[in-house]
Amino acid sequence: MGVVTSAGDLAKNYGIEPGSKVAAFSMAGCTAKYITLKFDEVIKIPETLDPAEAVVAIRTYTAAFQALMTTIDGHDRYTRKPLAGERVLIVGPCGAFERAIIELALYLGVKSVNFWCISSYNKSHENYIRMLGARPLSEDADDWIDKLEGKIDIVIDSVCVDRYEYSFKSLNKEGILVCTGMSTYESSQSDFISSIEKSWVTTTCSLSSNFHFYDGIIKSFENDRKTFMKDLIYMFSILEKGKIKPKVGMRIPMKKVAEAQDRLHKNPESLERRGVTVVEPWLLS
Repeated sequence: MGVVTSAGDLAKNYGIEPGSKVAAFSMAGCTAKYITLKFDEVIKIPETLDPAEAVVAIRTYTAAFQALMTTIDGHDRYTRKPLAGERVLIVGPCGAFERAIIELALYLGVKSVNFWCISSYNKSHENYIRMLGARPLSEDADDWIDKLEGKIDIVIDSVCVDRYEYSFKSLNKEGILVCTGMSTYESSQSDFISSIEKSWVTTTCSLSSNFHFYDGIIKSFENDRKTFMKDLIYMFSILEKGKIKPKVGMRIPMKKVAEAQDRLHKNPESLERRGVTVVEPWLLS
């Protein structure tokens, strides 16, 4: 997020000129005070938006939206209640991404959001999950699978704690499992074994028409920039209307980036529950 300081004639033809408030998604230089981008790599955003909240919308909410809307394309993607009546199951940690999924799912019309929280720190997040509007599930999946088996429309699983066994069990015949990561294998101490098992799980799941692997917004941006930009504009639109409320935990200057990364690595759940950490390069340390 930033303000344009100078622009070429082509950019000006598209309404991007000095003083324009813009957003961008770039793989390099985004933590610099100044960055040079092409005119089609930036989007003008409403002047009323908080820059920090807009940044969270770019990174976290766009990813959550794309995971939820994996099988919905075109105009239907941006209708009032595209997920009306559907049931969602989230399998993963209690972080900013999961918070965004819950918030967006409820806005997009889902009937219910169930959350199987896989905590790395053996902490209960039940009250927090309820506060967000989702239903917390028991840590032991055998306690709830009988009630949800064959009833879920969309499962978003970022841990693969059980080779997706319970995720698949919960799906109805037309339901989809969206894999957003395999943190269980990525954090494994045995790299060789975990890499083999991860490959086996991915290959096996890929044979199922119910399985979708979401590579994240980086691949989304690279593979289909037009849709990515439309998704981003949609996020800014509902953010401006107050339909979503990104939670910003800390606003830090450039010199605090390494320290913040270290804190996030040591206790991600606690820090992310307080909100997303946003770098504001113009802040003094």
